[in-house]
Amino acid sequence: MTLFLQLFYTFFKIGLFGFGGGYAMLSMIQGEVVTKYHWLNSYEFTDIVAMSQMTPGPIGINSATYVGYTAIVNAGFPHWAGIAGSIVSTSAVVLPSFILMILISRFFLKYQQHPVIAAVFSGLRPGVVGLLAAAALVLMNHENFGTETRQVLISILLFGGTFVASYRYKVNPILLICLCGAIGLLTSCGNGASTHHTPTAEGDTLELRYARQLCLVEHEGYTEAVVRNPWKEGERLQTYLLVDKRHPLPDGLPQGTVVRVPLERSLVYSSVHLSLLDELNALPAVGGVCDASYIQLSAVTEGLRHGSVADCGSSLNPDLERIIDLRPDAVLLSPFENSGGYGRIDQLGIPLVECADYMETSPLGRAEWMRFFGRLYGKASPADTLFAIVEREYLTLKAAAQRASDPPTVLSELKNGAAWYVPGGHSTVGQLYQDAGARYVFAHLTQAGSVALSPETVLDQAQGADLWLIKYHQSRTDKTYRELASDYAPYSRFEAFRQRRVFGCNTARTAFYEETPFHPEMLLKELVALFHPSLVPGYTARYYHPLAE
Repeated sequence: MTLFLQLFYTFFKIGLFGFGGGYAMLSMIQGEVVTKYHWLNSYEFTDIVAMSQMTPGPIGINSATYVGYTAIVNAGFPHWAGIAGSIVSTSAVVLPSFILMILISRFFLKYQQHPVIAAVFSGLRPGVVGLLAAAALVLMNHENFGTETRQVLISILLFGGTFVASYRYKVNPILLICLCGAIGLLTSCGNGASTHHTPTAEGDTLELRYARQLCLVEHEGYTEAVVRNPWKEGERLQTYLLVDKRHPLPDGLPQGTVVRVPLERSLVYSSVHLSLLDELNALPAVGGVCDASYIQLSAVTEGLRHGSVADCGSSLNPDLERIIDLRPDAVLLSPFENSGGYGRIDQLGIPLVECADYMETSPLGRAEWMRFFGRLYGKASPADTLFAIVEREYLTLKAAAQRASDPPTVLSELKNGAAWYVPGGHSTVGQLYQDAGARYVFAHLTQAGSVALSPETVLDQAQGADLWLIKYHQSRTDKTYRELASDYAPYSRFEAFRQRRVFGCNTARTAFYEETPFHPEMLLKELVALFHPSLVPGYTARYYHPLAE
């Protein structure tokens, strides 16, 4: 119910102050639903604007209708509730105009020449033009114009041509939209780096509802896995062709890295993926690991002790001799922007599987990558089943949290050197806080990763936060309030510190980083228990515990 009330209030406010019509409302709508509340992401908002323009009716009202539906469904409610959200948003955005027009219509014609009324409208007119200009600038972003040079040039040409055709020659807007769509389709055909990464041949595309950096297509005799480049929109990072090693290679394979599956002797760099493989009963197919000192998984540490699992050194500088002796059938590693490759391991002829799951911007988006890893190890069905369970539990918790009242304000993390790195408002952590029914104090930051702020800025903006969640790594003892104040005296000035509402996660004693990436529902449940204890009665904390004195 809280979300429906928020929708009503938000669109009533937009309808009340949205002078200048639907286009002038767009910047206000984006500011509320994308930047402030994160009901939609930028891609969804851009699509909604396009649909609103192409369907009959005022664009502002159409946008309210689509946003109401999408916001409710994104919050985990069923589709019939999304229809109710559309009704609420649409009613709210038109209600102020309806009321005001009834009130002022009888007086306006009589007093429209009055000096005071004329002065008011002389100020409103340029303000409306400013809102229209802001609406145009809001949409001039990389989601609409792209980042790849070819995409940007085509977008600029379409923008300029549409502007001239509409302004100078008064061409019908619907015709212009259809022409631009047709040109976009034609220019993307045959482009190997198209935004949606159309598969190279017909096949059955697996529905991935949350993962933005992955596409899976099942063909006869092989599965095509396209990993998108998280740093260059519209480009591929890698294409993998998963072929059953029990069968010969099929004829006519498209370009890509062939991986014979199921893997039986793989080298895995990250403990995050090892934990998932353990859950899928695929650990026997792991022959070697990197960064062994960070691995807490007992089955792997036992294998390292007995020699059944090879320690291949640091992930930044792996031991090539041990890797050659291991003869892995694939190496699972994490890509980085501008990494310049992977050194001599590139030359060994071993398939390198770039695990870009950590670059997903939603908790379920990263978790959905387990479906890809399941197919690498012959565990497709268990992986699909596991993700369905994770998704169902996550959405159920999210829906319950959205109905809760009195959301607390939340601050996270600690100062690190001269900077305080806080999660951006569009990061997975920021989304988790929102999904758990809290108001994150830095939700207004639009970044999808960490943001470096000065400690003074954090103190100024977050001093009054109700709760403070911190992560730290201490093998011997847990952090205390006394230690916290000793580390940095201004910590004691935060309201959460004074009210003893600081909760710490000691990653040396919990499997936080190993469990939560592919089980975001476990972390969400913990956060809901912290923010709204009545929703999860009898819950025992797994990660975050109150600090001792």
